[in-house]
Amino acid sequence: MLTPRGQLLINLLKEKESDTPANNSLTYRDEIAQLNVLNHELMLKAEEFIKEHPAKFSSLILISNFFMNSDNPQALERVLGYIQGDVTKTQLATRLRDYSEKMNRSAEGAPMPYFNLTDKDDKNIYSHDFKGKYLLLSFISTAGIESRETVALLKNEYAKVNKDSVSFITIYIDADIYPIDYAVNDSIPWIVVPEKKSWGSDIVETFNVQFIPFNMLIAPDGTIKVRNLPAQGVVDVIGKNSGN
Repeated sequence: MLTPRGQLLINLLKEKESDTPANNSLTYRDEIAQLNVLNHELMLKAEEFIKEHPAKFSSLILISNFFMNSDNPQALERVLGYIQGDVTKTQLATRLRDYSEKMNRSAEGAPMPYFNLTDKDDKNIYSHDFKGKYLLLSFISTAGIESRETVALLKNEYAKVNKDSVSFITIYIDADIYPIDYAVNDSIPWIVVPEKKSWGSDIVETFNVQFIPFNMLIAPDGTIKVRNLPAQGVVDVIGKNSGN
């Protein structure tokens, strides 16, 4: 069943497509890009309503629908700042504030949260093992074209980095559904973690992973440098920050 937000996106997409004679020529990526534009438009309209009605419970519902499950902690914090009156004391308002604080703990510029993982060879992996190094955390699926493309792109990036100063970890977050043999067949030359708890795992919760594939770069000082980093951009970002 579609959420109200999802139905709005579908309805608006149909309206947009009906305005163009080439409505059947959209590629998958074009459709995704168009949905992203529509989603942005809806978020802008939602924020306008929230600013104009800061004391209404409906504003909290809009915040929950449009700003809660996103990768933009600044936007959530901003719209929560508009809320006034008795609605600030409701359970939903409290939950939204708690979620905002959680997002900020894994936002760009924040210290990397502690983690403890078990790799495919049953070896324990700790966050402090990578102190003083760049660390790329890559969350992917054991199935799906985009995840396989991400692995291929990351292999190219990994071949270019200094292994003494850069480490990669790939986390398969749906290893409870699909066999990890899929990951082995990818011949990944860095740390591979089959996360058996899937979307309910601690690391997904801690780092606020909302979708896959999802890459995050941690700086040598332990701060989160870039969230949602394109796989083909790892070397460039490290080079710019290293002065190379």
